[in-house]
Amino acid sequence: MDNIEHDWVPREGMNFNTLDDAWDFWKNYGRRVGFNFRKHYANKSKKDNVITFRRFLCSKEGYRGVDKRDHLIIEHRSETRTGCPVRMGIMLNRSTGQFFVHEFVSEHNHILRFAECAHMMGSKRKIADVQAIEVQLAADSGLKQKNTFEFLGRQSGGRANLGFLQLDQKNYLRSKRQREMAYGEVGCLLRYFQNKTLEDPSFFMQCSWIIQSKLLIYSGQMQGCTL
Repeated sequence: MDNIEHDWVPREGMNFNTLDDAWDFWKNYGRRVGFNFRKHYANKSKKDNVITFRRFLCSKEGYRGVDKRDHLIIEHRSETRTGCPVRMGIMLNRSTGQFFVHEFVSEHNHILRFAECAHMMGSKRKIADVQAIEVQLAADSGLKQKNTFEFLGRQSGGRANLGFLQLDQKNYLRSKRQREMAYGEVGCLLRYFQNKTLEDPSFFMQCSWIIQSKLLIYSGQMQGCTL
């Protein structure tokens, strides 16, 4: 581009060697400006199945579809999309084999992130492998998640340099425990019960009644102790 200070801003006619180069460019642009990003549809040629058109969007593009969950649910997730029109479309130039910017819309219809809050964007949050090991070791040692997060933040020179939030740390540990349950003793026990259900349909009712009875008895004992 003519102005080297703004060579990270898309412009119609810009060329990219590959789709990945264009996607990395769009991600860098989103981080600098202060918005999350995502991919849209891609058109493929029917002759050779090669992608000829791809569009990159702001994450707030469009609107949420109809909620297909149970109609009895009272609290729904808050709306996050605003129909933002920001996008960059690229097309394949068959003669050169490169992709060029076919369209670019830059005006958002929502508030952008401040530079001080850029580290909180979902597109920039990721727990590195080394950090994941430290988080797991701290949890195995009995340290509270809050204290672990504070320590890692100081170690990296501030929370902004950490790369993830305390919520990400909590979700990581929970997901790891769920995976271990799926392949551990609990997972084997559940799969055994599922196989038994297939063999004997009445087994589920018997097993469900026994588990519920134990839970009720345990709950009664706990209430008796607290009183």
